[in-house]
Amino acid sequence: MGEKFNKLIPGARAPTRSETKLSEARSYANLAFQNQYFNLLPFPPSPAADTDMDIILEERALDSFHNILFSMTLFWDRFRTWPVHVTVVSHGFKKPRIMGHCRVIGLSEDMVTFVGIDPPGGMGDEGEAEGAMNGVKEALRDWQEDPMGRGEKLAGKRRRRNVWGVWQGVFEGGAGDDKGGLEIELDREGERLVPEGRRPWR
Repeated sequence: MGEKFNKLIPGARAPTRSETKLSEARSYANLAFQNQYFNLLPFPPSPAADTDMDIILEERALDSFHNILFSMTLFWDRFRTWPVHVTVVSHGFKKPRIMGHCRVIGLSEDMVTFVGIDPPGGMGDEGEAEGAMNGVKEALRDWQEDPMGRGEKLAGKRRRRNVWGVWQGVFEGGAGDDKGGLEIELDREGERLVPEGRRPWR
């Protein structure tokens, strides 16, 4: 993701179930580790072992827009530089929504590689597939109407998912004085992007 760094930052979601504080990102990482990364990455003898690929988990996001934004700011928090290229791996049918998020965040198309992997067997039987695709279309429409997810429908979804009260500001520990040139403002969630503000990666 960065000019001098080869880092993998899986972004799934914060913990969204009251039964456990384990984040979705952490559960996926645990699954991958138990399966020796499915032979896709060098497998160290333990999670703490040195490896050429550092895996850093983004564990705060509650929707697809914040998956990308929080991964960007987590990279800044760790390395004090912004990514020069971002690769997003997601379901192929989510590409229009994901690329829309990237544009709103200020990532140009040449800064983003999208890798789409749809579920094996598609979206289920005919009835399930139709229902799933209707949900995909509705989500795309919601984000087109509310690109930063601040309206009651999308913000309300985040609040309902946030059963453990995970911090939702732009930066993991709060912006502090050093925001890397990123322009933010305060709101009831603590911090948010200024819609037409500075984006240091442009």
